[in-house]
Amino acid sequence: MYNLAVMEKELWFKDLAREKFKFLIHQEDHLKSMINLYLLDLKDEKYLSALKITNLILQKDPTQKDVLRDKAYILYKIQNIEESQKICLFLLQNNNQDYLTLNILGLIYFNKKNFKKAEDIFIKGLKINKNSAVLLNSLGRLYHELRQVNKAENMFLKALKIEPSAYATLNNIAGLYLEEGLYDKAISYYNNAKDIYSNNSDTSYRVRCCDDDNNCYAKDSSTNKCYKSNNNVEMLLSFEILSATEKNFTKEFLPNYFIQINQNSLEKKLKAMKCYKSEIAKHPFSRSLVNIKNLAMHRGSQSGNYYAEAFKIIRLIEKKR
Repeated sequence: MYNLAVMEKELWFKDLAREKFKFLIHQEDHLKSMINLYLLDLKDEKYLSALKITNLILQKDPTQKDVLRDKAYILYKIQNIEESQKICLFLLQNNNQDYLTLNILGLIYFNKKNFKKAEDIFIKGLKINKNSAVLLNSLGRLYHELRQVNKAENMFLKALKIEPSAYATLNNIAGLYLEEGLYDKAISYYNNAKDIYSNNSDTSYRVRCCDDDNNCYAKDSSTNKCYKSNNNVEMLLSFEILSATEKNFTKEFLPNYFIQINQNSLEKKLKAMKCYKSEIAKHPFSRSLVNIKNLAMHRGSQSGNYYAEAFKIIRLIEKKR
């Protein structure tokens, strides 16, 4: 059964594989099934579920260093930064050539806005393994944050040369080109990402839509209207993401475009968020249901409404009709 589950996992029959792994864990306390199950959860960004399983594995076998490293990454993703950092330092104390752990540690300092420290750590990791697409992508993200556009583009392209199917890097370079107004390039990379992992729509800006022939164009996120490329996007908006935007202390989100929403729309949004159990937590976690509602009220009060969604205009062109 285990071999069949592994085969199903590789063929993307994830639900079937997940059920078999769970059965083996329940029946036999099967370690390999635990590892495969948490890796599935990690890929699907089900971080709380993955964390629970990694804890069980480490209780069973504390020598699983790769699992411990993944636990550090999961803790970083759920914003348990200090605990993640402790694990990284412990692993590096035992192996200072562990470039994957250096990547996580660099991301931690990136999260803390200590950009120089993060850059030093990423570069140290690349000295150990110059062909690490993960480190090149992280360094590209850092340079993008610092508005060092040419350096960011160079890092992303190097990463994609090593790992052309890296979904995160494809989205990152698409976001970079989008901000620079290079819409043809942005759409091209978004298309590549869609082809690799069509179930994942997590992009920096929701500017991609497809017609019935699967041709993709730029999208106005407020009207859902699609435009062919060639710089014909008349309105381009950015939006805030709770637990992410408010931690970006160097770039404050200052909305200048508000859309009124009613109680019914807000309730639908809260109901939808409940489906993402690994992405929300109880108040005072910033991405809690309470805080989502509070933010809608806050943006409403800023715009003379009871509830509102807030955006920042990146590009707005008014044409004569």
